Amino acid sequence: MQITHEQLSSLAPPGRTSAGGRSSPAAPAHSLTSLPLYAMEAAALLIAFLGVLAAVSTYVRTPDVSLTPPATLFVYFDTQADGDVIVRFAAPMSYLNYGTPGYSATIVDENVSFNFSGKTYRQEWESFEQVELVGSQLRFENQGRAQSAPVRGGARSGHTTAFAPRLVHCSVTTCNPYANSIRKDDFLGGLTSSTLSFRFAAGVKGRREPLVTMCRIEVTGSMVDALRQRNWVASNCLAASSS
Repeated sequence: MQITHEQLSSLAPPGRTSAGGRSSPAAPAHSLTSLPLYAMEAAALLIAFLGVLAAVSTYVRTPDVSLTPPATLFVYFDTQADGDVIVRFAAPMSYLNYGTPGYSATIVDENVSFNFSGKTYRQEWESFEQVELVGSQLRFENQGRAQSAPVRGGARSGHTTAFAPRLVHCSVTTCNPYANSIRKDDFLGGLTSSTLSFRFAAGVKGRREPLVTMCRIEVTGSMVDALRQRNWVASNCLAASSS
């Protein structure tokens, strides 16, 4: 059987030279843009996932502290050096640091504020206390002046803080330096609403905004009578919205 020149050329593989010296065209090369769409989507999803994973890894390695609403609020009257009897507050302040161990946070101040008779009052942390009920008396055992307190990463930390009104720094003669103080008689006479809401705030080193939580106490006739007779009351403080 005799094979012609044209038949021999047709048997040559693509891109190779045939017996007659002519080359058949090579198969086209694939470009990146010819990848299937699902493959490109999968690659983009993987890159996004790795970015989120890196962000989460960095996030949990930094302090992330929350302030729990106090379950109990101590309301009591305190006699000052000048003889005035004013209302003061104490509450357990509890913190939780969600950060990993080794990434501690530092509480640098605490305060409590509330609205009373159309005005906002504020008291600052003064001391850490251990509070005990002895008979019908509320006993405060001083644990030291209020000062910066660490909250270790991955742990809870807390203390009972006694708050006190601080003098207002006045630059005009019409300013009242005792604007945050409420005398006993004024407080008892002004308890006309059914509830009192309290806003607790704590400053954290390196954090611009303070931690904030709120709770409220029910004002009842028996509560007012207890304050009048014993000069103190321990009230359940119900968690409330901080908005």
